[in-house]
Amino acid sequence: MKKHKSFIIIIEGIDASGKNTLSKALEDHFTTNAEAFQNNGYRISEVLSYQFPDYNGLTGKILKKLLDAPIPDIETIASIFALDRKLANTNDDDYYIIKIFDRYYPSNLVYNYNLGLKHLMELEKDSYVGDVVFLLDVSPEESFRRRPERRDNYENDRENLMNIRNRYLELARKFGWVILDGRKNTTELVEDIVVHCCYRMNKGLVNTFHEEE
Repeated sequence: MKKHKSFIIIIEGIDASGKNTLSKALEDHFTTNAEAFQNNGYRISEVLSYQFPDYNGLTGKILKKLLDAPIPDIETIASIFALDRKLANTNDDDYYIIKIFDRYYPSNLVYNYNLGLKHLMELEKDSYVGDVVFLLDVSPEESFRRRPERRDNYENDRENLMNIRNRYLELARKFGWVILDGRKNTTELVEDIVVHCCYRMNKGLVNTFHEEE
């Protein structure tokens, strides 16, 4: 995976865990409080947020069709997920830019786990290394309560969703992703993330590589 200068925050979790809402709230917080961060030793010049995959782009449209297929081709899906990240324009790379990714390479490692981590990480070799990955953890029951409709084949199977959640928790322990209680309100979650990010920024704990054991 590729190193970078900007501070990349990755928000992960099963469907309807609140990733998009949290990403937007986090972007707003960093932007609004940029001066406070500078007073604590970290200057923020820009805050950018991205959602992966981009379902309005070519790769995203292809993925939509593949995900809705009766029997999804996970090898092809995993490859196109990785391609979507490779083709994405994430703008300038600078030490003072914070980038927030709503889903990124961890989703591929989790959702297509059966292909093997070594193979999946090879597919993701052109993705950027995240400085910190936050897992927004909720149960499948909570996911369905929040969004009972508009679910593709991956999202509609409760047993599969439970397996995906368990894989997220397993890989979080393996790779040191930060697990957050997704039942908390957005304000509390933003506070938790900011405290953790400030610690990593001040300690220089950035660009952490993921290695398959």
